[in-house]
Amino acid sequence: MSIISINENTCNKCGICVQSCPVAIIGLENESKLPIVKSEKESYCIYCGHCESVCPEGALTHQLAQMAMAPGNVGISEINPVDLGNYFRFRRSVRNYKTDNVDRKILEQALEIVRYSPTGHNSQLNKWIVVYETKLVEQLASASVDWMAKILNLQPDLAKRYGYDRLVIAYKRGKDHICRKAPHLLVCYTPADYPIGAKDATIATSHLELLLPSYGIGSCWAGYLMTALNQSNEVKALIGLNETHAIHGVLLIGYPKYKYYKTPFRNKPDVKWL
Repeated sequence: MSIISINENTCNKCGICVQSCPVAIIGLENESKLPIVKSEKESYCIYCGHCESVCPEGALTHQLAQMAMAPGNVGISEINPVDLGNYFRFRRSVRNYKTDNVDRKILEQALEIVRYSPTGHNSQLNKWIVVYETKLVEQLASASVDWMAKILNLQPDLAKRYGYDRLVIAYKRGKDHICRKAPHLLVCYTPADYPIGAKDATIATSHLELLLPSYGIGSCWAGYLMTALNQSNEVKALIGLNETHAIHGVLLIGYPKYKYYKTPFRNKPDVKWL
């Protein structure tokens, strides 16, 4: 029995599912010309659900993959490119936050949406940690600075190259450039032995960063914290991870303290047409 089932009464034999399968395992049955996945090809299926989602007649059902989109939602993804472009251009990295907590339900909704970001071979190995308690955010900043201070003692030239000396001094003076006094943060990680985890998690984190302003939430990539989390077992243990996990995306999260009124200048794209 094929892992896809076809409603023979509604299938119009258009072949779109055959053309859309990313691993090319769907073919047409010789006599009926209906789509089919032969048993010897089933193990190559990545359960992406494209075949079921792309069928214009709703005639195909994948027995193992959930539908990527319910029929009633088809077409909602059509967005005016001018409006979307303006939304992208107005995105800012937010480094000053209000102390108000973000509603947990909003973050849950955002992560529910971001799970649809693409992953290599549809592996879906991205995992998230929401550091919701502000005190733990502060502990992570402090632990990161402690780690930087150790690197300054052990490898002073390397540490100064990355500016750890300035960060440590600033933190002692009450300036937190690690977590910037954000009330929350989100961590995206994968198994350390997953070869393309960095790509998958970066894509997902980027999707989340672009989505959050639609909820009125600001964010900023926390590069220094991400480095500390990956290099220090002590810092990583604060969020319950160990050497079997690789962290690829960390976003500071909170309501922006200030409002931006203009889009700053950016260089023209450097493009070569071949």
